[in-house]
Amino acid sequence: FKSQREKEEEQEEAVGELKQRGGCKRREIDGDAVEEAATAARKEPSEENLVKLLRLVHGYDCFRDGQVEAIKMVLAGKSSVVVLPTGAGKSLCYQLPAVILPGVTLVVSPLVALMIDQLRQLPHVIMGGLLSSTQVL
Repeated sequence: FKSQREKEEEQEEAVGELKQRGGCKRREIDGDAVEEAATAARKEPSEENLVKLLRLVHGYDCFRDGQVEAIKMVLAGKSSVVVLPTGAGKSLCYQLPAVILPGVTLVVSPLVALMIDQLRQLPHVIMGGLLSSTQVL
């Protein structure tokens, strides 16, 4: 597991690489605004509340097809299977509920490379880690 500091350092390195490739800036996330939006979405998981949280955490103004429905199923405590093409935003379907719901969100993936990539791209308001069969004590 990586500490929050290690994750932040990796993110800063990635931002440095982006700046070298075209001047991209790291978007600052207001933790208090995220907490307020998460609380509102927990109380009333309306599309309006979910979009507000989406905008704060990921910087998007709208969801892709199927994402809102999947997120609402998770928030309602219902089992769901999300089948979307590569790059269609499946990760978001568990990342936003992880911000909204109390406790730990466990995501199971058979692809170690995907887990590493997802951890690198997590907004800093979502703490993450991974366990894999390649790790030894």
